[in-house]
Amino acid sequence: MKISDHVQLYNLKFHMSQRRRERRRVERNTQNSSTEIKKKYKALKIFFIATTVVFVVLLFLLLVYSHMFVENHTH
Repeated sequence: MKISDHVQLYNLKFHMSQRRRERRRVERNTQNSSTEIKKKYKALKIFFIATTVVFVVLLFLLLVYSHMFVENHTH
């Protein structure tokens, strides 16, 4: 085996391992982005639930207050 054959073999192994590293990096980034999307979705879901609860409570308070106001001013 000549030195040039060794160099070619080394280059081939190096590029294969580089491709493997690149593929793993892409897979990790994909997993990270999917977990980030899940976290954002969960946060958005919690935000909408909290907003709805606050809206319903305010609506209830408005109903009670208006009912009290009507009771006080009609009798």
